[in-house]
Amino acid sequence: MDETLYSAETNEQYLQFAGYEYDKKNIENLSKMNFLISEIFVRSFSEPRILLLSSIENISNALTNPLS
Repeated sequence: MDETLYSAETNEQYLQFAGYEYDKKNIENLSKMNFLISEIFVRSFSEPRILLLSSIENISNALTNPLS
């Protein structure tokens, strides 16, 4: 699931930065979904550690980096 969200979000960001038509609302929704999935993982699991750290990073990025 995480890879699918990442791929979709990256695709929209590519379109944005390349000057093509993109869907800002889609980027926002994908970011929110990624945040929620990461939050659920952190609350539910402590292993594998790499996924835990990745989820913490996702949460941190969502809280500190506004969407552009």
